[in-house]
Amino acid sequence: MAFSTLRLRMRQIAFVPAGLLLITYFVVGNFLLRNRRIRYELTIKVRTPDGIRRGSSVIQATIERSVPFWGDNGIHHRVTGNAPAVELPDGRLVFALLGGSANVSLPELAAQDTNVLPAVRDWRRRKPTGGIWPHLKAKRPIINVDVTVMRRRETPSAGARYPTIVVVDPANARPIRRIELANCEDVLGPGFSVTGLELRFVNAPPNTPFDPPWLSTVSQALDDLGSSGLPRLGVAFVNFVARRAG
Repeated sequence: MAFSTLRLRMRQIAFVPAGLLLITYFVVGNFLLRNRRIRYELTIKVRTPDGIRRGSSVIQATIERSVPFWGDNGIHHRVTGNAPAVELPDGRLVFALLGGSANVSLPELAAQDTNVLPAVRDWRRRKPTGGIWPHLKAKRPIINVDVTVMRRRETPSAGARYPTIVVVDPANARPIRRIELANCEDVLGPGFSVTGLELRFVNAPPNTPFDPPWLSTVSQALDDLGSSGLPRLGVAFVNFVARRAG
């Protein structure tokens, strides 16, 4: 009996250093790790028969780092903001959808494709996502991504992509449709086309309300899409409004 008790106590004692090491691993690791954050105003531009129309929204992208544990690499992408929307003359709404990690990598993707920072154009080979954020925040370039650049990213082999563009028609029973950039008029009609995106880097957090005027229209559109026989677009509420989404 005494021998069994001794063995139990020895095991308990052995667990103490292991437990302390585990606690130290998390406490020290999380103290040393730093999150990264960037804020940018994303603008979508649409050509209409009445001229170019623009819609903007401030997006906050965050890379949260924690100590890796049990298969989790400790890196999480978070996005806050509303999808920028353009109201067309006939009342339809064109959105550049939020995409979670896609919005986190968007500043670097746009900088690379437009070559606005030549010194770090090979960032993908040298640095992880967020690697050139300090340069973007310091230089504050205005990045204009032409639709021809966006179209090149639509191919399956292109890798990273630009935001999905959709149109919501409040007057239509099946109101959400994806816009293929090469054939905008097939969905939007003659004289309509998406012309590109613009990114401006800002300090202020997202200032658009999380209950924008179009929220009820989008909510109804998502309900209609879910109950319709149309092919699923993989579109959810978080693609329009991200209060704190991954």
